[in-house]
Amino acid sequence: MISNNANPHNVEQLRVPPHSLAAEESVLAAIMVKNENLDVVASILSENDFYSRANRTIYGAICEIMGNAQVADIATIPDYLRAKGKLEDAGGDTYIYGLARSVASAAGLTTYAQTVRQRAMLREAIAAANDIQEQCYNSTGHDAIEILGSAESRIGEVSERLLTKVQDYSIDEAMRATVTEIEQRLKSGKEIAGISTGLPDLDARLNGLEAADMIVVAARPSMGKTTLAMNMVTTEALRDGGRPIVFSMEMPKQQLMYKMLSSLGQIPISALQQPNKETGGMNDILWSKTSGVMAKLRQKNMEIIDDAYMTIPRMRLEIRRFKKRFGNPTLIMADYLQLIRGTTKTDNRTNEISEISRGIKALAKEFNCPFVVLSQLSRNVESRNNKRPVNSDLRESGQIEQDADKIIFIYRDDVYNPNSSDRGLAELNVTKCRMGQIGMVGSAFRGEFSQFCPLAHGQQIVGEEGKPKAYSDKFEVGE
Repeated sequence: MISNNANPHNVEQLRVPPHSLAAEESVLAAIMVKNENLDVVASILSENDFYSRANRTIYGAICEIMGNAQVADIATIPDYLRAKGKLEDAGGDTYIYGLARSVASAAGLTTYAQTVRQRAMLREAIAAANDIQEQCYNSTGHDAIEILGSAESRIGEVSERLLTKVQDYSIDEAMRATVTEIEQRLKSGKEIAGISTGLPDLDARLNGLEAADMIVVAARPSMGKTTLAMNMVTTEALRDGGRPIVFSMEMPKQQLMYKMLSSLGQIPISALQQPNKETGGMNDILWSKTSGVMAKLRQKNMEIIDDAYMTIPRMRLEIRRFKKRFGNPTLIMADYLQLIRGTTKTDNRTNEISEISRGIKALAKEFNCPFVVLSQLSRNVESRNNKRPVNSDLRESGQIEQDADKIIFIYRDDVYNPNSSDRGLAELNVTKCRMGQIGMVGSAFRGEFSQFCPLAHGQQIVGEEGKPKAYSDKFEVGE
């Protein structure tokens, strides 16, 4: 008997986690009687969903035996476990024989399996809650918002696993789904599957910015990473139904707004930043244009969050808040990846960047929208004669290249060679493009208006060899 004065934490430790041994045993019995029932169970349960160690061991053995195209029954299961040295873990011969002789209704198999699954998720929720409590008690050095974001993420993962079902599609079902998607794209009348970048040639190369894609825009300093990304954000903000959200860890929101106003209104950015300049400052005509652009943007569903202390869990919280206010975002942009903070304590910067990269890809999938993230490049670029970046130049982690669906490198020759024949032009090199085409797209760069725009008709980039570069005639198919 527990005293009324007992420590409540000790009482908690005595509580038995949620489980249903009856449901677990019924699932195992149904499979042992009819092996085909594993097809139903395997789409709902994994080995770790069983609370009983014996039941967990037996289920694992059944999956392994049947995976070897053998029958799993009262004779083969004990022999298999005995050979593996796991028979005792499974409760011995007697327990297995008892399961095989019990009456299991195949009609209730799905219900039994779902019961086991739900109890497993409740146990996982308890474990998550305990971890969250521990983080709260030991919060020194951690921001409260970060802890809350991590807590929401952890509980969300449990909910997602409970709601997720394994679905197997026959080739006929997969083909029908594909045909339906093609028909929907035909009806839309759009030439690209994703949303527009604002540059038609780049859209054609990428097939637009597609839902759930992680798009990396990388370059050395002063090439225009933020400008290109904000051009994409502006294009999406102006689209009917567009709902972009921007995370800026480097620039304050006012500087990003200068870029939007400048590109959209064709207003020199210097006039916005230094309106009192005697020459090139703000005048009545420019102020009228600025007011008109501001009025247009005020009507759009868009947010800019400028905070130097940003983590993936914090981003998830902000995106969910945005979603409640405006609806699911149609584009996420972060400037830039290396300024996002990791949540796992590590002295290894590469591991931290890898964690952040995986988190960005997870957010793109979770909210089913394109996530454009800017990235720094290694200084090794500067030591080469040809300073055009390649995938291996992505700074601090090969994980970025692995996680990215699309990678765009910006190169402007006049940054290095002021007298370049390609002055005012930019190369947008697409070096990775799932479901698209890798290669180079030419663009004009109008720095005074914070804008990348299409090349004029007949205009070409000369390039390092003094010959015009072809950027639209040949395409290489990406993975």
